[in-house]
Amino acid sequence: MLEHRYKEKRTLVDFRRGPLGPHFDGFAAYLKAKKYSHDFGKSVLGKCCQFNWFLIERGITSLLCSSPRHRPEILASR
Repeated sequence: MLEHRYKEKRTLVDFRRGPLGPHFDGFAAYLKAKKYSHDFGKSVLGKCCQFNWFLIERGITSLLCSSPRHRPEILASR
């Protein structure tokens, strides 16, 4: 479903890696089903992709491995 908003293969690869990667297509479908505009959907997805990269940089490879030692870092970055 990301293909609805993004055309470049490199962009799609960036979205589909990391701990949030498996969830982006479903989230993109959700945004489309809720009739969010194309531009707003891209904005939201882009912010989520940045957060995904933040998690990757901190070694968080899965949402299941988000241990208490990671939580202060994530919360402090708000």
